[in-house]
Amino acid sequence: MLVWVFAFLFALMFGALGYGSGAIRMLVALVGTVVAALVMDPLARLLEPAAAKVAADNIALQQMLPGFVSFIVVWLAIYGLGFLAHQPIVFHVKYNEDDATREQFGRMNQAGGLVIGLLIGLAVFLMAGKRIYAGGYLTAQTTGEGTNEPGLVKLGTALRRSMSGTPWERTFGALDRTPARFYEVSDVLGLIYENPAVLEYLRDYPPFYSLEGKQEITDMAGDEEFMGLLRDKAGFSPIVNHGRTQALLANGELTAALLALDLADFTAWVKTGVSPKYAGERILGRWRIDVASVLLSIRRQRGNIPPAEFAMIRMMMQSMLSPLRFKFMPDGRYVVTMAPGAPAAQAPAAPAEQVPTAGMDPGLAARYGIGRRGGAGEGAGPKPGMAAPAVPSMPKFELPKEVMDGGRWERTPEGKYALEDAGNSGRKSAEGSFNELGRLVIPMPTLKASLVLIPSN
Repeated sequence: MLVWVFAFLFALMFGALGYGSGAIRMLVALVGTVVAALVMDPLARLLEPAAAKVAADNIALQQMLPGFVSFIVVWLAIYGLGFLAHQPIVFHVKYNEDDATREQFGRMNQAGGLVIGLLIGLAVFLMAGKRIYAGGYLTAQTTGEGTNEPGLVKLGTALRRSMSGTPWERTFGALDRTPARFYEVSDVLGLIYENPAVLEYLRDYPPFYSLEGKQEITDMAGDEEFMGLLRDKAGFSPIVNHGRTQALLANGELTAALLALDLADFTAWVKTGVSPKYAGERILGRWRIDVASVLLSIRRQRGNIPPAEFAMIRMMMQSMLSPLRFKFMPDGRYVVTMAPGAPAAQAPAAPAEQVPTAGMDPGLAARYGIGRRGGAGEGAGPKPGMAAPAVPSMPKFELPKEVMDGGRWERTPEGKYALEDAGNSGRKSAEGSFNELGRLVIPMPTLKASLVLIPSN
């Protein structure tokens, strides 16, 4: 119903203008309508920087203003030329024709102007409706009842919703040349808008792994005010005009990555929690090291280990490996980071009273702070005349640099996963596989141990 009201208003407005202006001026205006429609988009691009300044806090107005101003300026300029064409003919009829001819000319001029005005009104209405059909599709998906929206957004949304299921929808759809991708993106945004709980899990969609460390994303996720707008379904304008959204849209790298998403796969993931595209790659995701399993592998591969030495290994493993987080991404990269808030990994110092230093390498003893008492080293070492107990030297345990620095991963024909350093010219540095418990086991032969990774949040 609302679309019909606006169609009537356009007809009334341009019909009245045509009746008052006459056929001659409206013929020129008709030419102006065609010209304005042709140059509107190129000219609008020139006006976009000015519109961005005028409507800096309203992205909807930024999109509409350049095209509207371009059309109006060109149309009015050409419509004004109609007066130049109108005057000579009017003067000729006025001073060279009889009264009957002048009266007949006046009626014909008004009637012709009315018809041409209605024609122009129809053309302008179709051009405006085509833009509302596209732009209103997005706002209709992301605007709820009672949300705080500017008048233009409310009007465009209401008009677009009123088109649904009517002949107008088919009419404007036939005229629309908006890329299908726009509607796919709008559908996805509408799906997220209607299901705000999914915001808590967006970071778990594999293509988003590489984005979560970006400053704009971090700031957005940490902004309680902005996240509250999303959770409360505040509507299109409050969300899209927020500074966090503006910062994201201003980052070309981020917007390009988001626009490159497989929207069909992402939609399936939002609805089911499973990505059809990435479900076959078990390695994708976030992982942490299961220290208990690593210690078990050390016992199995090294045989008997003295209790004192194994206690030191356990402390060192907990300190060095527990904070590490592995993230394997769909593009074949992986990174190793520290858990948020975790201190820098380092081997702990053992108290000298519990672990004597005799028989231990001095450098190793210094490294772990063994054998120092009271802060000045007094009393260290065995007492005179007493034999120092033999303690096995502590084996060095450091993960290969290629693994710790991150790099690239690749699935081998045998179904295993080869890890290589990004600067290693493709040379394989480690190879892992999944065991029956779904854990990723990466053997480290030189260390006589295996790295065991389990899923991490």
